[in-house]
Amino acid sequence: MISDDLLVCFQAKIKYAKQTIGVYIISICPEVKSVIRFCCALPLLPPHLLQRGLDAIGTEALNLGDPVFYEVVRPFLTYIQHEWLDHINRGQCISVCLSEHRTNNASESNNMRMQRKFGVHHPNAFQFIRHVSGFEDDTVDDICSLSQGIVPSRHRTSASISNDVHIRRITNELLALHNPTHEDILRFLSAASFSVDGIISEALNPGAGYYE
Repeated sequence: MISDDLLVCFQAKIKYAKQTIGVYIISICPEVKSVIRFCCALPLLPPHLLQRGLDAIGTEALNLGDPVFYEVVRPFLTYIQHEWLDHINRGQCISVCLSEHRTNNASESNNMRMQRKFGVHHPNAFQFIRHVSGFEDDTVDDICSLSQGIVPSRHRTSASISNDVHIRRITNELLALHNPTHEDILRFLSAASFSVDGIISEALNPGAGYYE
């Protein structure tokens, strides 16, 4: 079961950061970007460590010793607290720790395949039934392939598999700690945030219109 769409979580947080902090400040201040990256990695923490994770990020921002820096990121941290951790709905499902599926990528992939097959936004009934029947045939083929030990043609990329192994490894290391310290949690967030750095960097690009 998908706990929450991690990509939507990224989009909302980064959009708010761009609006409140500004792309220019984010781009020239690596400390600000780190705070944003760490916050985007929060959903990878187990539910009972989410608040401690945000507290650790806030403490780290304060410890940098520059009150101006903290005032820059404080509205963003407040947004994460109120709109995500304390939200009556999002707060219950933001954590995707140990989830088999952390995003809805598979669903979005099928949606894209369907869109390509249909070719139009509103196919007529005959086109719709014909293409849905085709999807059923593809699914049957995949099941038959799997039953014979053959991997279906739609592979995960090696980068995706490597990233998944990395996330699971650092998650298991964190969960093995009886009472992780702020430093342990920050170390986890730092390691986890690098796995999504490409997405975040792309989203912070001024030309990334879908995050505007």
